[in-house]
Amino acid sequence: MPYLVNGDVVPEQLIAQESARLSADPQWQQVPEAERAQRLRRAAELAAIDRTLVAQAAAKDPRPINPELIEKEVQRQKTAAKCRSAFDDRHLRLLVEGSLRFERATREMTAGIQGPTSGTMVDEFEDALRAIKPGARGDPVASVARRPGGAQVGR
Repeated sequence: MPYLVNGDVVPEQLIAQESARLSADPQWQQVPEAERAQRLRRAAELAAIDRTLVAQAAAKDPRPINPELIEKEVQRQKTAAKCRSAFDDRHLRLLVEGSLRFERATREMTAGIQGPTSGTMVDEFEDALRAIKPGARGDPVASVARRPGGAQVGR
């Protein structure tokens, strides 16, 4: 069953892509084989939800993208794909602009973030979650990620 994030469906293809990307990390080999597939699937689902949230934030940003950057990337991709000169690049331009918006949103969201300096990442995550929802543990995206029918993710 697909996930809905603020009304947008998280495609299974995106979850599969995230699973493939995450599984390349050698740390997954340390997870017991009996648990690995389930834990990897859950991590991929959460990563796909994160990507969807960033994409939504990027799409809402009204600031324009530099047309020169768009043109440069469109030309690079057309050259790499050996497109014919009559190629209609309107769809490609939209994809490139969306990608550049996503990159800008990610860059701005992560600007100034430093790695953990004390405690474990899990402890820091739990502390941050409790600061948002006193007494809470678990899944912070549950407030925005729901399955069709209204069931919250992770509940």
